[in-house]
Amino acid sequence: MKNIDHIKKLVQKARDKSIDRPQLDELLQWLEGDEAAENMPEICRQLGVEEKEVYLWESEVAYYNSQWQKIMEKIPEEDERGGDSATLPSVRERRIRPLGRWAAAACLLICCALGAILLNKRPESIAKAPDAGKKEAIVPGTKKAVLITDGGKEILLDSSTDKVIVRGKNFSIQTNKNGQLVNNNTGTIAEVLINTVATPPGGQYEVILPDGTVAVLNAVSSITYPTAFTTDRRDVKITGEVYFEVARDSRKSFIVRTGKNMQIEVLGTHFDVKAYSNEPFIKTTLLEGAVRVSSDKAIKVLKPSEQTQLTDDGNLRLLTNVDAGSEVAWKNGVFEFNSTDIKTVMREISRWYNVEIAYEGNVPADLFSAVINRQNSIDQVLTMLQNTLRVHFSIKNRTIYVSN
Repeated sequence: MKNIDHIKKLVQKARDKSIDRPQLDELLQWLEGDEAAENMPEICRQLGVEEKEVYLWESEVAYYNSQWQKIMEKIPEEDERGGDSATLPSVRERRIRPLGRWAAAACLLICCALGAILLNKRPESIAKAPDAGKKEAIVPGTKKAVLITDGGKEILLDSSTDKVIVRGKNFSIQTNKNGQLVNNNTGTIAEVLINTVATPPGGQYEVILPDGTVAVLNAVSSITYPTAFTTDRRDVKITGEVYFEVARDSRKSFIVRTGKNMQIEVLGTHFDVKAYSNEPFIKTTLLEGAVRVSSDKAIKVLKPSEQTQLTDDGNLRLLTNVDAGSEVAWKNGVFEFNSTDIKTVMREISRWYNVEIAYEGNVPADLFSAVINRQNSIDQVLTMLQNTLRVHFSIKNRTIYVSN
């Protein structure tokens, strides 16, 4: 049995980005063996890994299997840094086995740290203007929104809990112990008011509608809804991106309206609508149940793991076998990019970190795949992109400049 203390040192070197090519090759071979499954829990414990990280590993093992294989395919046959490649076994020649639970955990520990080594790139710092430190810091988004009442009053919402926000004649709006905004009917419906909850750049918020439907708003999004659903239709209107878990009511269809005269009709289901004005399509992705999506020119009925994309000409494109989980990863605190181009990635970053994006010259068409914690610092996210893609970033005030 290989000395476990030695393996621990290799893993720590990987995390510290001080590992060399022969050590990396040794570590990769060990990760493919049975010893990894037996000893990785102890290694993770001694490295101080948090339980939430272990949960992420368990839920994303399949994803990291595929991503690790892609990284393996990018390792060159020769050591371009001048090492004697003849003395190193070819990684491509080895049979790469799917990673088990703890080997996948190790991959997550070292994947970002090894990115520059595997792709033969040197980690580069993100350039900042000399006075950048004097400006407002760029930080990840938080739980925040604004409630705009029927009368036009604006009430700021944050992570406060158990707090009454509005009390009307026949309704109340308050935050519960989970920090969700709850809309309650308190008696006979005499008057229906229309309210809006909107998130700013760098905001996310969860709303429980009067019927019990849960709506989770991504950054730069809004939902407009009544204080009570009194007809045979539960109508709401959204902008941006909203994930819904619709309360089942066979007597009342739930209708979501977006821009470009598109609507989604359901009785009870889980789905996501992405309707940002600066995205090429309005996308509806179904996780559970069934929905009917209609536009001026087409109607599509979705099954789970299917998605519609509303095109500029008003037609609906149907995609099957979509990774629905990755489409809603944002609500679970991560970005999940699967073969995504840099401009799409930067639009997500712009909304969550409340920054502007500017491009200098042509940027490469490279595709990016990764799962990234949305609480990472902007420097961590940009460094990961910069060490993986042929791009360079610089920051001035609240603008990120992207160049080749």
